Amino acid sequence: MDRKLRIKIFLKSLFIQSGWNFERSQNIGFCFALMPQLKKIWPDWARFKKALLRHFGIFNTQPYMAGFIIGNICSIEEKISSAKNVEEEEKLIKSSTDIKLALASGFASIGDRIFWGRITPITSILCLTVWAIAGFYGWFLCDADLTVATHILLAGPLLGIIIVTSVSLYIRWKGIEYGYLCCGSKLCGLDMLPWTKIISRLSLTGFVLSISIFLFTLFSASYYYYKNFGIEGLLFKAVLVAAAIGIFLIFRRLKKSIFLVLATLLVFSIVVVIIARIEGIALIL
Repeated sequence: MDRKLRIKIFLKSLFIQSGWNFERSQNIGFCFALMPQLKKIWPDWARFKKALLRHFGIFNTQPYMAGFIIGNICSIEEKISSAKNVEEEEKLIKSSTDIKLALASGFASIGDRIFWGRITPITSILCLTVWAIAGFYGWFLCDADLTVATHILLAGPLLGIIIVTSVSLYIRWKGIEYGYLCCGSKLCGLDMLPWTKIISRLSLTGFVLSISIFLFTLFSASYYYYKNFGIEGLLFKAVLVAAAIGIFLIFRRLKKSIFLVLATLLVFSIVVVIIARIEGIALIL
């Protein structure tokens, strides 16, 4: 596959979610990404249409990992176009369907764990870290000065966007290249990187960052409320936080809906606000 063709397929693969539907999930976006390769190897309209329709079945995977499957199918389609007889062609067509479904399931699991379960939460923590380093504490100190420079306010989210975008684009691009070189392998891309180790290391990174930001928030908030409201204010805030966490843990222990948990916390917050208006108590809230 030449570079120009790979760029076309890569750009089209960015829209794999655009045609998502409840009946066949990402099938429209998948076929859209395949079109440059199919047009090249099937110049005849009837054969091109037939090739496109055989990939119009259900397809669903992690969108950033779809390149491995797209590249693999592009390679198999070249083999189909050069098949010596009908039997060989039918065998390759069946093989392409089986490989597509198998890889889609595998990469859905890997991709979800890496991107949705690890990288995205880590970038959220990094956003808070950037704000904390820059001296913006309004995200956890409700009584603090919320004035902050625009570039600091945007720096946190932009860092996360840059990280997720960079990693996803790299995986998309290399996936198409690696998938094409697999030439129909059922393990295509699954052996490209030590995915299990990557997931474990990302989990450790997320855990360390979470503990770090938690401790920073705990000590910063304690110092702030002790300095401005004294020991009474600090203890009262601690009780409120402990009560909110307790409500959350109790409801989750009872396996109640998360929406019920959030509704209870909302009611609890409203009650606290009402109590805060009582003279005397308001001084330490």
